Amino acid sequence: MPHGKTLCSRLIAGGLLLMACFTACAQDARVARLGYAARLSDPLAQSAQQGVELAVEDANAQSLRSRDNWRFELLAQDDRSNANFAVNVARYFIKAGVAGVIGHWSSDSALAVAPLYEQANIPQINFTSTNSQLTAQGYTQIFRMVGGSDDVAATMADVALSSLQSKNLVVIGNASS
Repeated sequence: MPHGKTLCSRLIAGGLLLMACFTACAQDARVARLGYAARLSDPLAQSAQQGVELAVEDANAQSLRSRDNWRFELLAQDDRSNANFAVNVARYFIKAGVAGVIGHWSSDSALAVAPLYEQANIPQINFTSTNSQLTAQGYTQIFRMVGGSDDVAATMADVALSSLQSKNLVVIGNASS
């Protein structure tokens, strides 16, 4: 089984290629721009950005080998995990003509930008936002890699009850995001 970073890089590379085919192939340009939005000061987001950069490098190398003349460019932007900054980042990506977006990390940011990407027909791969409203609103351009908070909570409760063999479970929640 591939190492976690390798698997993540492969998944991202596949997603990048799919985004380019769905969006950029309809254009005459030979460059597919991809957006990456996160709180860039966060070490985990920096690590993920490095993974995305590796996936872009791999996709560009594969494109050279296959001589299809496609080149991918990554536009990384700091949304500060803030809905207002995220909207500005989304507008920048839309104006730049990105083929797809990887991110926004926070649910608040993802909820704020989803209608913008939907209207611009830009696919968004989101792998950290768990707010169930993100996919409940019927957007067709958002692809979430994790379940919603409700689904995750139910699964965690099932695992806790079955592994602890307990009849009682206490849940402490925070519904502020």
